[in-house]
Amino acid sequence: MLTATKKNKFIKITLLLIILSLGLGLRLYQLDKYPLWYDEASAAIEERGLSELPLPSEFLNSKTCLERQDYLFLYHHGFVYYWKKIFGTNDFILKLSSVFWGILGIIIFYFLSQLLYNKKVAIFSTFLLSISSFHIYYSQELRPYAAACFFTLLSFYALLKIIKEKNNNYWTLYILANVFNIYCHYMMLIILLSETLLLIRAYIHEKTLKTSLKKIILPYLLLFTFLLPAILTVYHNLIFALSQANPGELSEFPLWAEKLSFYNLFFTLKNFSLGYHADFFSTLGFLGFLFYLSLFIRNLFEHNAKLKLNVYFFLLMFPISLIFLISKFIKICYVDRYFFPFFPLYLIGISNGILQHKKHFLLICLICSTLFFNGLSLKNYYEDLLPLDTRQRIGILDKNSPSDKITEIIVKKYKKGDHIYSSSKLLVFPLKWYVKKFLKNQKHPRGKSLLAEINAGKLLMPNEEKKITSFIYPYTRPTYQIVPDFNLTKLPNRFWIVHLVSTYKSRLLLKQLRKNFNLKEKQSAGNLRLYLFTR
Repeated sequence: MLTATKKNKFIKITLLLIILSLGLGLRLYQLDKYPLWYDEASAAIEERGLSELPLPSEFLNSKTCLERQDYLFLYHHGFVYYWKKIFGTNDFILKLSSVFWGILGIIIFYFLSQLLYNKKVAIFSTFLLSISSFHIYYSQELRPYAAACFFTLLSFYALLKIIKEKNNNYWTLYILANVFNIYCHYMMLIILLSETLLLIRAYIHEKTLKTSLKKIILPYLLLFTFLLPAILTVYHNLIFALSQANPGELSEFPLWAEKLSFYNLFFTLKNFSLGYHADFFSTLGFLGFLFYLSLFIRNLFEHNAKLKLNVYFFLLMFPISLIFLISKFIKICYVDRYFFPFFPLYLIGISNGILQHKKHFLLICLICSTLFFNGLSLKNYYEDLLPLDTRQRIGILDKNSPSDKITEIIVKKYKKGDHIYSSSKLLVFPLKWYVKKFLKNQKHPRGKSLLAEINAGKLLMPNEEKKITSFIYPYTRPTYQIVPDFNLTKLPNRFWIVHLVSTYKSRLLLKQLRKNFNLKEKQSAGNLRLYLFTR
């Protein structure tokens, strides 16, 4: 006979396994339905591991920080590179690396939720995370956000152990989680700032600030020593971004984002609740947003635990508000994917808001409503139905840009001496990736010439005066060089344009080329067009 304790433990483990199986299934479903896009392809084509990176001391030079940025892309060098070495370069296998971090994130999220509340809230909030289309989105992309989410939640767990249980053994975990997190993505420095403020607030509350600050000096010295290359690189790039007027379409900082309004805060909470693929202004989207927001607010007012309120304030509301204010008054950096690593805290609040209802009928209604709204958002996600209002999905594009199919056409049609240009930077790295894959798998009589041409990363784009300007992306990294004094006479007698139909400047480029050259051939695939021009 099982005792009550063992029975409860068995039920808890069974539920967790079911939730993890569900989460895994949703993340594997249609994993490789769409080809790699710009950011994913830039990770896939990276050919240098950790041993090939420059020494951290070289990053004391501001020029190196601006030109190399290696320590801001350590996820590519330190994880994706070795994942490819071990498991291969198939698109499904590459994206599986993000599924791996997504599932680890769900597991640590359970323990964090239990530490903050109890087992019931932990089980239900973990279930919400497993079916969250917002979490599934980044668990299916070859990008560092799923890993950053795991390390963020791990650092939160270690921090709460230090504050709540006075357990100093968790300092090592706290340091390691933050170091790995920031090397996954530099914007996670905001998380470290938020955690530090929460730590100081907790010590002020306990009236042990002076004594406690002495305890954190050594851990933070170690933290900043390990993070020095990243901090220096971020600093010099930030100064550059704030002082230069770069073309928004070419910036690797979110300077291409639209002007912000307070609506963006609502859109962010909508994305936390329902993902990018639910329209805020639709009836169901707006009702879903209000439903989840009301549950989260109720959670805030139903308990008096100061630590929980401080956690929500410092680790959820503060970083969102800070980035919003910076974007409003200094320079735009407000992109919802930067909030992804700590958005699960919102789900904990929603779960607690639901489970506080004691009446069984009402509780069942709330759970059914949750399943209904999440089910609709999942349906939209798998069908890639994005709202037309781009403010709700800053930096998120339709996935149906079949660079792989366009690449097959280029390989078949290419002749030695042809030049290949893209009309959008979003096409440069996918073309590099798929041409390399195609040439690796099949012999091609003009393979070397084609590879050299595609590796040059040529881009044509009209500037503000509507004159065509040439850019090149010759690296495996999102950096660019401007070719001065470019004009149409420099274009060769025969060249290809890979065109993304959804961008205004791309259409303007095409219009100018048609006036000056002969259009010999046109091919289509999804939202991409391939044009052959001759003189």
